[in-house]
Amino acid sequence: MRYSMNRSLIEDDDKYQTKNLIAQKTIIGFQNTLINILTPLTPLTILEAGCGTGYISECITNLFDVSKTKITAFDLDEKKVQIAQNRVQNIDFFSASIYDIPFPDDSFDLVISTEVLEHLDAPEKALSEVLRVSKKHILVSVPDEPIWRITKMLRGKYLRDFGNTPGHIKHWSKRSFKAFLNSQCDVREIKTPFPWLMALCAKVDLNE
Repeated sequence: MRYSMNRSLIEDDDKYQTKNLIAQKTIIGFQNTLINILTPLTPLTILEAGCGTGYISECITNLFDVSKTKITAFDLDEKKVQIAQNRVQNIDFFSASIYDIPFPDDSFDLVISTEVLEHLDAPEKALSEVLRVSKKHILVSVPDEPIWRITKMLRGKYLRDFGNTPGHIKHWSKRSFKAFLNSQCDVREIKTPFPWLMALCAKVDLNE
């Protein structure tokens, strides 16, 4: 199975440390949406699946009281995990595949996976695994297509690929992403922080 979850270190830094004012506003909008969705929740255990170099990890630790909430995070790329460990304190980081998360069923109150599914050739398998280790909720985000490509082309990026970011092999609109998620869980809310989609989902109790 081809696995394209691995994103370049340059891509992470280019995104979160951009000097472009418009791009900065989109990142702030993304993080504010994340905070607004998560604020009403009171998880005691959180797993971040696909933490990259720790930018979202840092946002999570600023939102929750780490003396009460245990946060764990992983990424396939060991170099990224090392950078994340240096950037963020109070999180247990490790390297693993999202297709094979090394925890028992129902291990975490909340599982967060931002900008990961679009890199996978089997996102449905990853979604199933994320839901397996979740007790209650998952939060996931992906680029909003075709808006994502249009914004990249307007910035003069990836023109030969019609604005598609290298490594993005799956593409969703709001409607198709909601349908994809609802095939395995219950979408509670879906937001559109330009140019992304972000959804909070509840785990379905198969015994009901």
